[in-house]
Amino acid sequence: MFCVFAQNISMSVEGDYTYLRINFYCPGSALGRNEGNIFPNPDATFVKEITYRASNMKTPGETSVPSLNLQNAFRIIKEVQKRYKTREAEEKEKEGIVKQDSLVINLNRSNPKLKDLYIRPNIAQKRMQGSLEAHVNGFRFTSVRGDKVDILYNNIKHAIFQPCDGEMIIVLHFHLKNAIMFGKKRHTDVQFYTEVGEITTDLGKHQHMHDRDDLYAEQVSLDD
Repeated sequence: MFCVFAQNISMSVEGDYTYLRINFYCPGSALGRNEGNIFPNPDATFVKEITYRASNMKTPGETSVPSLNLQNAFRIIKEVQKRYKTREAEEKEKEGIVKQDSLVINLNRSNPKLKDLYIRPNIAQKRMQGSLEAHVNGFRFTSVRGDKVDILYNNIKHAIFQPCDGEMIIVLHFHLKNAIMFGKKRHTDVQFYTEVGEITTDLGKHQHMHDRDDLYAEQVSLDD
């Protein structure tokens, strides 16, 4: 509950002391749209702000300055707030998610499988390769890191295949009937793709000596 009522937290150094200030939500304070009504008894007595002070001076016999405790408390509170907000965001994303059947794994090693694919949207911040394998009642994408995304056949509304005609990638696009969760977000459109050539060219790469020789020989032949 501390994370719900803590509006903000700050730490400052003033002279020989470190101050840790915690502001709390209370009746009359501005609430965000996600906070809602968090005061079951608005007539109760509320604490609006708490300030802690600790010295930055080390006393004889102590291994560290007293203000180090406030610094640790500040860090821990920030971490707890971050985890709480992340969990709240994940729970909000899960609202309305239709529960899917479990994927029935086919242990046959001859299952159809596409290798060296990328998934979009990404599972993590950095894209990772993986494989897409067909099982009894759906597909399973497994990344090189071990992340798994299951797409059931009966949840696919539209399946679109884009060949590499005039494109640099081959795409298999699934538009789903009901959203699924991966990467801590809900998605109704999932793509699997592979590159058929380099999408970007590094202009800073040094050419090989024989490339320059070929260009020189070609220029000489044109001059002749």
